Amino acid sequence: MKTPNKTLMAVGLGGVMLSSPYAATLTHAATDNVTPNQSATIEEVVVTARRQTESLQHVPNSINVVSAESINDLKLTEFTDLESVVPGLTLSQDGSGTQTDTSMRGVSFDASSTAPPTVAMYLNDAPVQSLFLYDSLFDIGQIEVLRGPQGTTRGVSAPSGALTVTTRKPNTSTMEGYIQGLMTNNDSHNVQAGINIPLIPDKLAMRIAGVTDTNDANSVTSINNSEDPAQDTNAGRLSVLYEATPELTLQTTYTSIDKKLQSYNQVSGSGWGNQPILKPEQRYSVQDGISDVDVDLEVVTAQIDAQVFGHQLTYVGSYQEASTYALEDTDAGNILPGVAVPMVTTSGKNENTHELRLSSSSDHERSFHYTVGAFYDEAKTTADVGMPGPLMSGAFGSPAAAPDLDAFDSRYQLPITTNINYLSKETSVFANVTFDLNDRTELSAGLRHIWSEFSSNLDTELQSGLLAIPPSFINPLLPNCASAQLSSTYPGFCDLPLPSSNVLGASFEADETPTIYNLSLSYQATSDLMLYATTGTAYRPPISSPGLQGDLAANPNPELNSLTFHPKESSTNYEMGFKWTSPNQKARVNATIYYQTFEDLTTLVPNVNYLNTATGQISTNDFTASVDAEVSGFELDAAMVWGNFDLSTQVSYANGNIDDSLIPCNTDSNGVPTFNTEGLISLCPGGSSSRDPLWSASLQGQYSLALDNGIEVYTRALLSYKGDNNNLGNGLSVDSYTITNLYAGLRSQTGQWEITAFVRNLFETERTLDRNNYAYDLNNSLGVSFPQLIPPTGSGLYHSEVTAPREVGISVNYRWGNN
Repeated sequence: MKTPNKTLMAVGLGGVMLSSPYAATLTHAATDNVTPNQSATIEEVVVTARRQTESLQHVPNSINVVSAESINDLKLTEFTDLESVVPGLTLSQDGSGTQTDTSMRGVSFDASSTAPPTVAMYLNDAPVQSLFLYDSLFDIGQIEVLRGPQGTTRGVSAPSGALTVTTRKPNTSTMEGYIQGLMTNNDSHNVQAGINIPLIPDKLAMRIAGVTDTNDANSVTSINNSEDPAQDTNAGRLSVLYEATPELTLQTTYTSIDKKLQSYNQVSGSGWGNQPILKPEQRYSVQDGISDVDVDLEVVTAQIDAQVFGHQLTYVGSYQEASTYALEDTDAGNILPGVAVPMVTTSGKNENTHELRLSSSSDHERSFHYTVGAFYDEAKTTADVGMPGPLMSGAFGSPAAAPDLDAFDSRYQLPITTNINYLSKETSVFANVTFDLNDRTELSAGLRHIWSEFSSNLDTELQSGLLAIPPSFINPLLPNCASAQLSSTYPGFCDLPLPSSNVLGASFEADETPTIYNLSLSYQATSDLMLYATTGTAYRPPISSPGLQGDLAANPNPELNSLTFHPKESSTNYEMGFKWTSPNQKARVNATIYYQTFEDLTTLVPNVNYLNTATGQISTNDFTASVDAEVSGFELDAAMVWGNFDLSTQVSYANGNIDDSLIPCNTDSNGVPTFNTEGLISLCPGGSSSRDPLWSASLQGQYSLALDNGIEVYTRALLSYKGDNNNLGNGLSVDSYTITNLYAGLRSQTGQWEITAFVRNLFETERTLDRNNYAYDLNNSLGVSFPQLIPPTGSGLYHSEVTAPREVGISVNYRWGNN
């Protein structure tokens, strides 16, 4: 008997339904009967990857395109949904909704490392903070996923790639708009609308769009709190286009986003005491308190295009502001039932970018094209973090009695506050040239020289609180607390005020002047086949990751000191591939192989134990390390159209390995942590540079049938495959799996209206995607005065993540004009 995954794959390969993000670009000639449409062809995909409009098949790079039609067809309402249609791309957002991680091509990125992203993000051609894209998937024109080193043609340097998001542009000639609504059985509601208004025909227009989205966040509920998780996002966008003359165009866009999130940390394990055994598939938390997060984002982008003496002069700029507030219950293992152990984080970031470039005209008959320009980026980040610190004698009632959790008194806890400030500036000049060596061969070269400045400052203080101690501990001759002018909460014990003190002060500055390049050669072997080879470099600046406690924080050992201070990162990529389209325009195959080396790759190693000599306890921390690594892989995109069927597939393979560099690791003896480096931490050689599976693939397709009454019926499927994953580094291996989404509906042949019913994760495929190898604990808080409250094995509960549950929904769209 076949498994559901194998059955669906067999059906798909048999020609029922497969596709890719290009599915919406597979077009059919209009037909008014139910006979197969033999004139269907693959529509040309147009991209701006090289800052000029050209066919995807003519660009010597590996690129994926997700069109507005694909976003609508596949009901992609969250930015992270793009992962299902772009193999090899990993998009994740933490439980607080404030940290986003984007990874590609065999290198995992984690924002906790404080390093710049390995995948750059752009909105309307301006580099932006990733939060602006993760929380604003509405009224999109096109998304381009550029693979491999980026930075010589646009914005900032990034070693793994870039995501460029273009919003829908105003139309100066036509009034048009749309409204669409979606709802599912998992309390998800998404309503989007947009309207385009020409203010001065063929001169001035504005476009207004917005979205309101409500869902159940990560679908995790708590056995100790009846409040349901929820995420509410409201966003709006105003775009204005002014076509002053045929030679001068101005466009600006303002986007505002407000997101409120309440969620729990999912756990699994045997627990401790009377807690029940929890399995990952149950999606349970044991937290008493629900995390409460509020995110406010505003971004303005502007672009001015002018024709000057036969050349194109372009300005692209942006201004961004982000503010977040997060209240989180840090006792994820519920070691102290009924006791509030909150962490409060307030943070803000503002950034402005400016780019001015001059390029040759877009005349495709020219044999020589050039672009020269300058770029400036300044970003300031501040964060204030208040977290629970040591619990002192008196926190759980009288020190003369056994600790009583019901008697918890927060005055006897010493809060820890941390203030963080980051400032980064980048100025760069760049140039790109393209030569047509002959009518078949193109040579392209790009260069960017960067002046990079980075500084950070971190101050951590242990705030004031009380300590309950006998009078004799203050002075053996002291008869009572009043004699020392001290108050007393518990008989026989004085409330000794403990003043605040500075725990850690660290500052870091770095200036670098790197130069990166890109060089590509393409050959049009036939009118349908292009061969290409490319090489390029990327750079990320040096960083500091302070915050360790005890002897590990300021250790003269170079191997341990390197866990705090990280040099600049450099990488070099080599790539070759081909792009082929069948002569009858009914099939396409694009393939790429690549090899990339990294020197001092900044990578995060999560959940590593170390001896915290400040508390005398074993602590768990996410460590940042600098390693040498190499990545090899290939990418494949194949599509075809046959009659009324659209079929395509994409495949990604990425194998990233750390060379013999030492990285933090967990070692133990009979389950007890051991440390092989100065008795403080263990360092081990090698490992993977990625936490993602080697293989991933996307299979998607559509069958449509036009009826005589002007209605078209259709069905489509999306299969997202992840291979075996042994790269998590925590002892967990994830077996391969396939998530199957099915869609069926009807629409007018003019595209004015559409009704779709859909099922996500049709077969309720369940996999534990991540599980920490060490249980949640509160050792740092309890270790000073209440070691007896520390369970011998911690909480017995581990952070866990599972695949999303099955979801059934319906979507209704209505459009007017040319929208």
